[in-house]
Amino acid sequence: MTEAATITIQPHLMDGLPYRSLTERYCKKDEHWVETADDSRQWYYHTCPECKADYRRQYVAAHPEQVAGYAKKYNSNPDNKEKIRGRKKRYRDANPDKDKKRPEYMAEYHAANREERNRRARERAQSKRDLAGGFSNLTYQYGITREEWLGIYEAQDGKCAIEVCRKPLTPRPSPNTHTDHDHATGKVRGILCRQCNLWMAALDVAGWVKAAEKYLENP
Repeated sequence: MTEAATITIQPHLMDGLPYRSLTERYCKKDEHWVETADDSRQWYYHTCPECKADYRRQYVAAHPEQVAGYAKKYNSNPDNKEKIRGRKKRYRDANPDKDKKRPEYMAEYHAANREERNRRARERAQSKRDLAGGFSNLTYQYGITREEWLGIYEAQDGKCAIEVCRKPLTPRPSPNTHTDHDHATGKVRGILCRQCNLWMAALDVAGWVKAAEKYLENP
């Protein structure tokens, strides 16, 4: 035990165990005395509140993803909604000044961290697009489903539909993998690489081929 623990024994308290005062308890874990409002006769803590809080801080810093998962699971549980609301209300009642200053604080925070917040928003949006895999607008734009698009992709062996090209394509719509369709009827004709899709768009313009041939004849 530490020097602080070797206090003169007061036999009338807890069968002669060392006791400094009724407002202090001894922490066995970190071997120190702690001020407390506890009026019980228990003279020690196995782990005092300060050590527990310090351990929690260290654990959160070392396992942020795991702790975030616990918090998300707890907050999403309907049985905990009332507990969460009650805890927030108690905090607001105990800290009225902080609650009043919150709008001002948030405005200052948003102004000071605008670029970071925009970056996070872009990352979330990109993550959603990646999750959708480029298939989210197929039905709206072309009137086909993901399964129908993949059927066309497999029928083309995963390559550009233009015979003289046949570049490998990604198995989902992307900047280099385009869904070609007839602009007049809206019917899907096939899946093309980016370059071939640009040429097909030009061919849909009446008179473009003749104009291009004339241009090549008279550069």
